[in-house]
This record gives sequence, C-alpha cells and structure tokens, in this order.
Amino acid sequence: MESILPILQISPMQRLLNEGSVVSITATGSNVSPACSLGLYFASEEYISNTVLMINDTCENCQHGEELLESLTIHSLEENFLNELTDFSNDTERRQITVDMDAAVGRVRFVADCGCSLTYGCDREGTAYAEINFDLNESPKTGEVMVSPNSGTALETVYRISTTAASDPQGPLRYSFYCGLSNKDALLLGSYMEHLAVETLLPYIEDGITVWVEVCDSLGACSSSNEQVIHLSPGTGRTVSTLINDMHAYVDRCEMLMLRRLIVSAIETYTNTKQTEPLSNFTTTLLGELRNMDENHCIADNYDQFSALLHWLNSAGVDIGSLY
Repeated sequence: MESILPILQISPMQRLLNEGSVVSITATGSNVSPACSLGLYFASEEYISNTVLMINDTCENCQHGEELLESLTIHSLEENFLNELTDFSNDTERRQITVDMDAAVGRVRFVADCGCSLTYGCDREGTAYAEINFDLNESPKTGEVMVSPNSGTALETVYRISTTAASDPQGPLRYSFYCGLSNKDALLLGSYMEHLAVETLLPYIEDGITVWVEVCDSLGACSSSNEQVIHLSPGTGRTVSTLINDMHAYVDRCEMLMLRRLIVSAIETYTNTKQTEPLSNFTTTLLGELRNMDENHCIADNYDQFSALLHWLNSAGVDIGSLY
C-alpha cells in the first residue's frame, strides 16, 4: 500500500531578506498522523556545502540543518495510555509552527518524519519536507560623517552635517540625519533621497551631542554610520523670538518634520541650560500654535507625526492638557 504522508507548506514570503532583520516563518502540516514528528531546520550555505555534517550514524536529521525549535510529535490515544503522554489523537491533524530567525543566506526546511503507529501501522511511514531558500540583501556601506563648523552655540550656529556617498547596488539610497537627546531618544534632522547633507541648528546636551547618518536602500536594508560628538556652548536664549517666528511659519505650511526639529531642539536646550524665561515664552506660544493648527488638513494628514510630537512634549514635562 502506498504511504500517505503529511502535506507540508511554508507560508509565502520574501526570499530576499534585509541584513539585520528578523524574519517570521510559519509552516503548516496537514494530514499529520500519529507518530509523525514535525521539525523546522535552518542550513546555512556553509552547512549545506560541508559534507561532513550530512547524514551519519549519530545525527539522524543533520542533513536538514540546525533545529530552529524542538520537534513536535503527534501521539496516538493508545500510545498516550501506554506512555502517559499528553498530546494525543487517533485522527490526522493540522499543525502550525511559527518561529522567528535572524535573516541569513541559506535554507529553511519543514520536515515531517513519520514512523509506524498503533493506529495506522506502517501505512504512513516515511519522510516529507517543504523548503525555502533565502538570499541576503546586504545593508549599505556607510561613508564618513563630517560636521562643520568645529564649534558653535546651541540654537544659534547653523551646522552642516554631511557624509560621503554610501556603497550599495540597490539604489536610490535614502540618507537620514539624526542627533541624540538627553533621554536616549533620537531626533530626525532631515531625510533625503540621494542627498548627502543637512543644515540645521542643534540643541544643547551637557556632555556633547552625538550626530550620525542612517542609510537605507530601496529594499529597506539600513545601516548607521559612526557617531560624531559635537560640544556646543549653551547660549543665552537670545534667538527665542526668531525660533518662535520660524515655528509659526512651519505651522502655517504644515512642515511637521521641521516643526518637530525646532520644538524639540528649543525645549531640550532651554531645559538642559535651566533658561526658564525663554522656555516659558516658547512653550506658551507653542501651545497656542498647536491649538490653531488646521485639524482637517494638517493634523489629519500627519496624524502619526502629530501624536508623536504630543507624546514627546508630555514626556518632556510640557502641560498639553489645554490642547484637548
């Protein structure tokens, strides 16, 4: 009699994985009879090419790869009674396995290894498998980050942060420029396609502010450059009127990225330098500007960014209760 083996499937997914990503693999086995063992394995290119690791007397499943999770065995009712096992059935079953793994070049194989059982005898003995092979989209190779001028004042000096072109065949590339804040958050200074620099004011951080560039290719693989540390003078709040004027213009034009950059930089600086008067003037005007934003267009079209800004303001100690 012909052996009746389980029907195995790995859910459809991208076969080109981005370096540094985590991929979720879902495998389904149908018509799984008692005494079938289901396993999920990964074999790298090196593993596959190394014939020493193939089938041998001590490792029955070595040809499949390394286990991604422990095998699941379906037991029959009779075996459950005899062996006091808890997972049992006399009928065929449908089982699903999901596992996360780091993106890598190689093969994932879903294996059903079925032996003889008290229920079906040896009619369903044998091995079946389904597999998928992955390639890796490597992250861009970032270039050197340059900052000029070498020194300056927070919220006064315009800095130019630039980088040399990254190397990656999957263009066009997006260059995103960041600086670090006191609470370990990152502030996006600008994000551009194939543009290698941003000009911006920077906030004051007591031990120096870190800046870096993240480069992402067209398939979503990203990498970050080394950080540069800039030491700024704290300033005296003399540009608060100019910042308020700029904030009003950003609100009018609904430029959310520029608005967030200015708001975060100002509040971070005035808070870190204990400049209470500029902080009070700025936040009072800020709340008025946010109340007057076009709710039907600007806020509705940028709801996620607006919500993230409110969350940051609340965490920074700004009373946003009057906005609701």
